[in-house]
Amino acid sequence: MAYPRRGWWWFVISVAGWIWLTLLVLGVIFAGVANYQLSEGWALRVRGVAVTGQVTRLYVTSHSCGTNSRSTCSSYNVDFDFDAAGVMRSDSTTVGSGFYHDLQVGQSLPVRYVKDDPSVNEIEIGTTLTGGVFMTLLALGFLAGGGYGIRQRLQMAGRMIGLRDHGRVMQAVVTARKMSNTKINGAQMWTIQWRDDTGLTGESRLHKELQLPEAGTSVTVYVDPDGVLAPVWEGDCGTR
Repeated sequence: MAYPRRGWWWFVISVAGWIWLTLLVLGVIFAGVANYQLSEGWALRVRGVAVTGQVTRLYVTSHSCGTNSRSTCSSYNVDFDFDAAGVMRSDSTTVGSGFYHDLQVGQSLPVRYVKDDPSVNEIEIGTTLTGGVFMTLLALGFLAGGGYGIRQRLQMAGRMIGLRDHGRVMQAVVTARKMSNTKINGAQMWTIQWRDDTGLTGESRLHKELQLPEAGTSVTVYVDPDGVLAPVWEGDCGTR
């Protein structure tokens, strides 16, 4: 049986490999948000002007959140006025629930704004910069996780493609089908175990059960002549 030749990209995204790409994309998005918050937070700290503003409105909005947006979360919003160098400005921001519940309409509150750009302001003093630091750490975590996963996939791709194209072709016998502990999109995943003509054993990547040969079937595997790399089943990487 001939199997399709697999390329680098297929190895990266197959068997839920898209998860690592998702982590990378989220990391890039969080890094962008972090850069924005750090920039504003630093501007508020270095060029910030402290004044007293007044609460004009308090309101709560709801939005979907959680896994598959099945939960409902609340956002706590504050409208406020403040004097920026003789010009009255109105703005609105989202704050934490604890801060929100300590406010009343008409109440005075501290406002910090950037001297040359009053549209950049905060009423929870210091939280813009703190939020930027938090988002930076979050972005680094996602980028590190996604990068590690993609690196592992690329190493696997290099091994499998290299053995398929340059390894020694051997015949092996499937000794067992083995149910894994993994489900992908609700489908139970399986592997096969085999033993080649020299007694060397190996195991396939994850597949659906119907995609795998029965125990006792003869299969082709690619073996590293130097015995350094683990052997590869033809069905995992494609027919030479």
